[in-house]
Amino acid sequence: IDNTIKNQVSLVHRGPDSHKIFGDQYFNGDFFRLDIIGGVAANQPMESYDKNLVMFFNGEIYNYLELAKENQISYKNGDSRVAIELFAKKGVQIVKKFNGMFSIVLYNKREKTLYLVRDRLGTKPLYYTKKNNIIYFASEIKALPIIKKINYDVVENYIILGDYPVVKTFFKNVYNVPPSNIIRVKKNSFDKLKYFDLKKEVFKHKNKFRQEKFDDLLKNAIMIRQRSDKKINFHLSGGIDSTALLIYTKDNWSSKYNLDTSSFSYSGYKEDEYKFISRISKTVGVENQKITLYPDEVPELAKKLQYYQDEPYGGLASIAEYKLNIEERKIGKIVSFEGMGGDEILGGYNSHSLLALNEIMKKNKSPDIIKNLKSYLGIINDKDRLNRTNKLLGAGFHANTDLSDFRKSNNLKKTDLKINWFKRIMFHDLIKSKIPRTLRFRDRISSACSRELRFPFLDHNFLTYALSSPIEYKFNFGLPKYPLREIVKRYFKEDFKFNKRSVTSPQTDWIQGPLKDWTIDNLNSLKTKNLIDEKYISIGKKMINNKIKNSFLIWQLINLNLFFENTALQNKLINDKR
Repeated sequence: IDNTIKNQVSLVHRGPDSHKIFGDQYFNGDFFRLDIIGGVAANQPMESYDKNLVMFFNGEIYNYLELAKENQISYKNGDSRVAIELFAKKGVQIVKKFNGMFSIVLYNKREKTLYLVRDRLGTKPLYYTKKNNIIYFASEIKALPIIKKINYDVVENYIILGDYPVVKTFFKNVYNVPPSNIIRVKKNSFDKLKYFDLKKEVFKHKNKFRQEKFDDLLKNAIMIRQRSDKKINFHLSGGIDSTALLIYTKDNWSSKYNLDTSSFSYSGYKEDEYKFISRISKTVGVENQKITLYPDEVPELAKKLQYYQDEPYGGLASIAEYKLNIEERKIGKIVSFEGMGGDEILGGYNSHSLLALNEIMKKNKSPDIIKNLKSYLGIINDKDRLNRTNKLLGAGFHANTDLSDFRKSNNLKKTDLKINWFKRIMFHDLIKSKIPRTLRFRDRISSACSRELRFPFLDHNFLTYALSSPIEYKFNFGLPKYPLREIVKRYFKEDFKFNKRSVTSPQTDWIQGPLKDWTIDNLNSLKTKNLIDEKYISIGKKMINNKIKNSFLIWQLINLNLFFENTALQNKLINDKR
């Protein structure tokens, strides 16, 4: 088993604080560490005290203090030492007790066995590939020392449906270790062992919901994520999720440290979210660092971010977040909280609200919730409701979250409303769609800048309990994410009622304005490569000069051109080193 990284500097951005190598006749690996907890005593690769295990550990075990106390293990050298000694004492299945985000490579010397372990939602990345009876693994695809062959079936799904793969990647024979899984590799075997099943865990809480426990789990999720040797700040977006997270933390722990926030803004954009962010930070009483993205910065930042992402990524918002992380790192802000996950666990998207409305109406109860939810969605009558439902389900959930557009139909002839589609879309977004996609974007953006992001709402204990909560609790008074709105209400009496704003950026305005020449250059360059059907490029070019509300297809084409060029460059570097 070998993981020799021929271009060792390729992952130094993920961990600039130390670099160590371990190797024997079966196993070789490099580790680049970002020091968050434990100091130099927690440098890796780390060997267990009995010298049998070698561990590469990326991420955080937030409940390491409780685990150390329960198992009589010293925690003075941080969560990684606790993790490896638990593996030595209890075996790899002890990962079921871990509360955190992690990708772990564990090598058992005596048994000549390798374990690749990934956290429940896939917050931290771990890729692998096989070649000539050797398995290579890495936190980013670029570090796998093989020629990357593009999977054009995945590219086609990306263009048509906007799909980002969860287990597969945009490359042939390069795979994600699946979330919630352990891959065990021995001489003649390769086994996948699933240690967590989200649907089963949610079902365990069925009909057992208590608001007091909901509050306790949320408080604990935030509390244990404050464990860090570095000061934690907050990414404030202006929406309900990040605002609720900030308010909840301020109200419960403001005496612990001075809270500060960071946000990005778009230069000259009339619909910029910063007007909400500025008001929130002033009302709550926290400082806010504003980072502004300018159009002329986009081409260079987009190219650099493509290098770190390896695969296609989200549009202008990702580039703005990248600049935010760059500027935070410059002034020593290493760890940030984000409110991601509130929409996915408490039904925050309009697509969720529509399917929730159908479920609530089946029960023939809660008339006020039904009335207000119809008003929230702007539903005129039952024909309108069923028409939207049919479009959403016919598109296989591939629709804008505000239901302004639906993707290619999967030819669903009739909507069977006996099925609980609300439950299905919630699991779909958490397991197959929005959460895996966004976590990948966020990890590469923050790691490119040697930073760490933490997501309290994605704590698996809180998440499974919140998902199990009654639909009337999630949509109390006909408002999605009502539990988080109640927190926001402490400071904003009326604002807690506002409809979900679509995430807006000047992407379309800039593509048709100051970035028009750059856009056309990318589309022309993509055409000359002859790697995708030319009809998509023709459609994209026509869109540039037309009145359009959504420029996602144009961004996909720009991004694919950057992706193809970055892949060709990475393959050339590998060939040059041979």
